[in-house]
Amino acid sequence: MLETSVCTGQDQGRRDTDFKITLLTRKEFPPGYDANLESTAIYPCTGYNIRTGISWNRDTLNIDIGGFRTPSPCISLPAPATGSVYLGNIGSGAYILRIRYRDDEDLHRLTLKGGSGKFKSIRSVFTSLRWK
Repeated sequence: MLETSVCTGQDQGRRDTDFKITLLTRKEFPPGYDANLESTAIYPCTGYNIRTGISWNRDTLNIDIGGFRTPSPCISLPAPATGSVYLGNIGSGAYILRIRYRDDEDLHRLTLKGGSGKFKSIRSVFTSLRWK
């Protein structure tokens, strides 16, 4: 894990943060699952937003982290960057969750059953997952 320190958000170069990801069942329409992301690095303004994209390839769900949106105006209150992505109404089953950021890629096995989920890391360098 990277050490927590105050950083400036950037979209290129080496990875400057790790991510905590919380998966949860949506309570609003449309039904399905959300992934909430939070950086481990602290940025100089509150409101840094994590840009994400999602795609499917057979049983693999890809979350692509595309960098950060800088808040404007900058309220000088150091905070982590946050974001969320709707995973869809994917239903019960076993899936591979691939998370990509810059040149790094983590893989987790996600098993959904009866509205709850379990994770098993296949390769985890910069992400930690939890179910809420």
